[in-house]
Formats: sequence, structure tokens, C-alpha cells
Amino acid sequence: MRIGEPLTVSSLPIYQPFREGLLSDSSDIELVSAPLDELCARMLSGDLDASPISIIDYVRYQDRFDLLPGVSISSWGRSGSTLLCCRGPLASIEAIAVPEEFNWSHWSQWGSCLARWLLKSMYGTEPAVVMTDGELSELLLRYNAVLISGQAAFNVEEQSSDTIILDLGDAWWQATQTPLVHIVWAVSKQVGDEDFERVSELMGRAKERMEGCLPTAIQVGAEMAKVPPRQVDGYFRLCNFDLTPAHLKGIELLTQYLGQAAIK
Repeated sequence: MRIGEPLTVSSLPIYQPFREGLLSDSSDIELVSAPLDELCARMLSGDLDASPISIIDYVRYQDRFDLLPGVSISSWGRSGSTLLCCRGPLASIEAIAVPEEFNWSHWSQWGSCLARWLLKSMYGTEPAVVMTDGELSELLLRYNAVLISGQAAFNVEEQSSDTIILDLGDAWWQATQTPLVHIVWAVSKQVGDEDFERVSELMGRAKERMEGCLPTAIQVGAEMAKVPPRQVDGYFRLCNFDLTPAHLKGIELLTQYLGQAAIK
């Protein structure tokens, strides 16, 4: 079976048991490493049997995949990876700048949709989203909000006394009392019941063995993100890898609030 492995820091803890050979009966599993957007494209083309995909892609294509139970990458409150950096009151935001380095990836699409919904629900505002270039400090002089997501969020610090850093995971929790789901595992509908159960069982055992692999995952993550290991350690402490009824409720709300039209 071919299973996707995203090139993201957040996925390192759950894949490290595979890398360290701790899942003894996984020799027939081929891990295919690629960016998260590419993994979704490969799932759609039938090249992969199962893979993590971003929640925004799951909302788009949920009729094409089955959802693997018990596993996600999510956060109960602060996410540490999807931040809205604001200059001045949140209610006065007219435009959200998205640095072009993100190339309108799943993180920037997801973050901008979520930020606009949260601001609309809290303040009734509907800011525009602008793709632009520049460093955070420069962009905050031109716009009153900048979206920073993914590994780039690890190095964000307050730019000045009037800069507000809104973690969208925390804002989502305050608004819905549900975890914010970032990534889920999708399984091709062509996969039979026996193989579906096998993937589910393997990912369950990988979760059980994550704790012992964290030191290595932290070191690898620090090299990927080019940050000190303590920052990756702190980020992993915010990550949750479950998929409980509360997570499913969060996905239901995301689907309802963001909607297919908002993410085309």
C-alpha cells in the first residue's frame, strides 16, 4: 500500500515510528513524501491509497474519500501555526495581507478563510485578502493585518506594543468550544475493508509509539524549520493527534461556516 507522508513539521511525531522501524509488520507499506497539496492531488489521481490532507481539501473533496478514524493533526486552543498579526483594533481590519512566499498554499487559503469568518462573526467585518510581498514588519506598515502560517509562524514575535498576535486556533476554540482540525487522513474509496482496517490499525500503533520518538522528531523538526529545538518542542505540545466526536463536530462546523463557495 502507498501512504502519503507530508513534508511538514507537524506530521513528524506520528511518522517517526515508521522511520525508526517500530511498526514491525509495515514492510509492505510504501511512504510517499511530498508537500501536502501534492499529496491531495495524488489521492485524487488514484496514485495513493491513503494520505493526510489539509482540512480545506477535505471540505472540498470529502465525497471522494473516506475519513480514517482516530487520527488528525489538530489543536485544542492555541495552534502555534496559524497566526493573524494585527496593528490596531481587530474590529478595524480592512485587509489581510498574505505574504507571496506562501504561494496561496493550503495554509494560506485555510488561514485566510478562517480569519475572515472569525472576524465576521466577532465584529461583522469582511476584510479583503491581498497577496503581496515583504517582511512582516514592513507589511504591518502597509496593512493592519498579516497572516503568517505553517513553519513561518514559529519565529513570529510582537513587532511593537500595538501589535496583536491572534492565534486562530485559540480564536476558533473561543468561538466554538471545539478543537481546530488542520489535517485529516483520507483513504481512497477504492481501498477494500481489510486494507482500510490495516491502515487504521497502523496509524493507531504509530500514535501509541509517538512519545518515545519525540526527541528525534524534535531534532528533525528543528532542522526543517531552522529554529531551536525548544521551539519545536513547544509547538509539538500544542499539537493533538486524535479524532474524537469533538473533532468531528469541529469539522462539521468548519464545513458549515467556510462552505464550498468560500474555498473554491
